[in-house]
Amino acid sequence: MTRVNVQAEGFHVFNRKILFGSVCALALGIAGPALADDMGTMGGMPNFSGTLSGDYTNTHFKSLGNVDAWGGNGEAMFGLGSTGVNLQADGGYHTGTVKFFGDSFDADTWNADGSLFTLINNAGRLGATYGYSELHISDWGTAHNQNYGLFGEWWAMHQLTVAGKAGGFDGNLLGSGYYAGAQGKFYAMDDLALSAAIDHTHYNSGGGFQETDYTLAGEYLFSEEFPISATGGWSYGDVAGEHADTWFIALKYYCNGNSGAMTLVDRQRSSGTLGYDVGPGALLARYSF
Repeated sequence: MTRVNVQAEGFHVFNRKILFGSVCALALGIAGPALADDMGTMGGMPNFSGTLSGDYTNTHFKSLGNVDAWGGNGEAMFGLGSTGVNLQADGGYHTGTVKFFGDSFDADTWNADGSLFTLINNAGRLGATYGYSELHISDWGTAHNQNYGLFGEWWAMHQLTVAGKAGGFDGNLLGSGYYAGAQGKFYAMDDLALSAAIDHTHYNSGGGFQETDYTLAGEYLFSEEFPISATGGWSYGDVAGEHADTWFIALKYYCNGNSGAMTLVDRQRSSGTLGYDVGPGALLARYSF
């Protein structure tokens, strides 16, 4: 991963904006005109906002084995003129090792997702999402999956965000099913967010078995001017009686904000990409293994 070192002293705000915009434009493949007009606003949202992140995840199943995965994700959000509607495109790639019953397999997965959403009275967001992913495991083959659903965020107060989602999925590995989830996020400080989430999934295959996952996480923004944050968390899953523990860490770079410093609250709300994973959050149906 390329590291960019910036000398803070004497580095003017104008130059900092150019640096942030250039890094995000190159990494996400956005053309220069998309960052024109100082990344201004349209329809209540910025013309452009994005994030780049890298993460590591370890999942241990009670009796099956464990999974190690690492990779990255990119998100880009665009305001669609004066319509008040915003488009977000996400993409990610992860690789790792699957160890089941003493055997080890290499695995790779990628995903591409799109969401349309709008601001609701500047107090939240409401939208729809569609996603597609493929998973390849050595000696097993390739599987694909798609999901579709609705989601919403409500900024109940400055320190609290409440979010929810519901939808369906189908593919050639897990078959079809439906999902629902909810999350509460509390900002203990403007740059520290603590969250708790629950995800429930019903799989039509295998006699209609169900899965429930509980997740606790925290995110801290190190600098409001050079916006890199660290996230860590734990998830407990119950998949038809098979228990799984997942630990994860991530670093994220925020490519939003058109001047100076911004808090984590502001970067995750009206000026930023979706702060809630709006697709299936289940251990088996999620895009990263």
